[in-house]
Amino acid sequence: MIPKVYIEKLLAAADIVGIIGAEVKLTRTGSNYHGICPFHGTDHPEDGGVRPKSFKVSRENNTYHCFVCNAHGSVINFFIQHRGVGFPVAVEMLAALVGAEPPPCAADQAVMKAKREAVAESLQIALDYYQRSLRTSPEAIAMLKKAGISGKTAARFKIGFAPDGWQNLEGVFKDRYEERCTAAGLAVVSKHGGKVYDRLRNRVIFPTMNARDTVLGLAGLALAFQVPEYLRTTSPNKSSKKGVKEKPGTLDLHEAKESMFGLSQANSSMHAKRFVVLVQDCMDVLRLHEGGIQNVVSSAEAGKLKPENIARLFRRTPCIVCCFPSTKRGANMAWNTMKIVLPMLTDAVQVRFAILPDEQSPGDLLQMEDGRELFQLMLNSALPLSEFFLQGLASKYRLDDLEGKAKLLSDADALLATMSAPKTKALLDEAVRELVADQLELLDSVDEHDQWLKSVIAAAGTEVLIVSPWITNAGIRRFDLCGIIAAAVARGVRIRVFTDIEFSRERRRLYASGERSDDGAEAALLAAGAQLHFVNRIHGKIVVVDATALCIGSFNWLSAAKAGPYQRHEVSVVHRKGNIALRKTKLLATMQSRASDS
Repeated sequence: MIPKVYIEKLLAAADIVGIIGAEVKLTRTGSNYHGICPFHGTDHPEDGGVRPKSFKVSRENNTYHCFVCNAHGSVINFFIQHRGVGFPVAVEMLAALVGAEPPPCAADQAVMKAKREAVAESLQIALDYYQRSLRTSPEAIAMLKKAGISGKTAARFKIGFAPDGWQNLEGVFKDRYEERCTAAGLAVVSKHGGKVYDRLRNRVIFPTMNARDTVLGLAGLALAFQVPEYLRTTSPNKSSKKGVKEKPGTLDLHEAKESMFGLSQANSSMHAKRFVVLVQDCMDVLRLHEGGIQNVVSSAEAGKLKPENIARLFRRTPCIVCCFPSTKRGANMAWNTMKIVLPMLTDAVQVRFAILPDEQSPGDLLQMEDGRELFQLMLNSALPLSEFFLQGLASKYRLDDLEGKAKLLSDADALLATMSAPKTKALLDEAVRELVADQLELLDSVDEHDQWLKSVIAAAGTEVLIVSPWITNAGIRRFDLCGIIAAAVARGVRIRVFTDIEFSRERRRLYASGERSDDGAEAALLAAGAQLHFVNRIHGKIVVVDATALCIGSFNWLSAAKAGPYQRHEVSVVHRKGNIALRKTKLLATMQSRASDS
């Protein structure tokens, strides 16, 4: 809708070197300028994270170009890519920078623009009032302080407070209260009697802003019990009319639909780190910023994530790490986020999932000793979307009967049908079929278990995991287990043994050696090259070999006796398919969560 002639004049008037140089450090080389590209990540991590100066800005051609990631365009394209705004907003930003008149538009567009500007002005007036109100609300201040939010962080994010009362904004807007506040979604027209009242009451206020610090919307978190917990302003379709409930929507700017809380504050950190952390709600964003983690955003209304939100993030960064607590709401938001993301996946972007243990929020984790390091560890170990997808399906349905497998396949097919990335779609489809087409083998004697363990360790290529709650001399000396382990370690196989610390403490009291396992058993395994890990309260008996075999059953691999009063009939099942690698990842995560340094 913006005339081409106007855009050409705007670009001709712009100093591309000065504008881009304000955000990217540029060095002159001949007639051009070079710097570190803001659009792609580290090319050579082994070089200590140094990125080459592949980014060129040409004043003569009025363009920028990166020779690594091929980012290219005019200063308008730079605003779109670097700040994540749409084309019209980028043009307006450039016009303001060069002192040009705003872009011309058709009459109907001018009317809509005027309405949108009026809505933005009303939201700003209301936010100013809410910010003043926060200073006089001990309850709201106490709530923020309890969460660890300082006054400095609250001011940076322009946090406010909507007092309890039906028409507080009437005192701010006077005789234009109904007209302006209903148009901006700040007030609601009652179904009965047509009375107008404030939408946000007794709530801490979180504004969403664009790159120009224009208020796009306000979200309110209930101070006391209210349903819903989070409530957001919406704009009506038409002018308010008493007695008529208006549908929200058409006066919202497209960027308002895309808006997320904390996006403008996260912008520079997001570009520097090449990923963004998506959390459950606004309070999580504030608490993480308080802890020094700034590349973090949330949906304005907790749990109300939209495709437009994800699209906007992908315009700014190639990687989204979804970080939610292991609560029912957190699990639902994680799964719904994955469903939103699936149709948007391309080879150029990735999504990972970090589900925090023990129903902790990110803020709770940060308040622990070494909390920031623990949080970073969770981000580093976040599951790729593919593994999260398969884990989610496997946890929803029983895979030991045909009905459960049929339901899983039906659900998976519906999700995969939304995808447009052909390679990722094909690989996920193949992994799903593997998950339901498992091949099983039964071991039902001590001799069979011993023979199976000998053969798989001898054939292992990279790693063997053994989970055995007890370790005894009888268990490791039934056959030359340590010799077989030593031979595997010598050819580069990693042997990891997980055993229960509580059982081991009990046995330590019974033997003079002082070892945490039976007399001599621990020393023998370590001498053979095995890595021993003590964990809390595990009773499962499991062996995982590379990504080719998984054995689960009743056989206690390193303690079961072959003869005598402790001999039992042991039964285990060996899985040869069903995504062994995924199940191995889950097992290691469980062991890590139960690790003991005692």
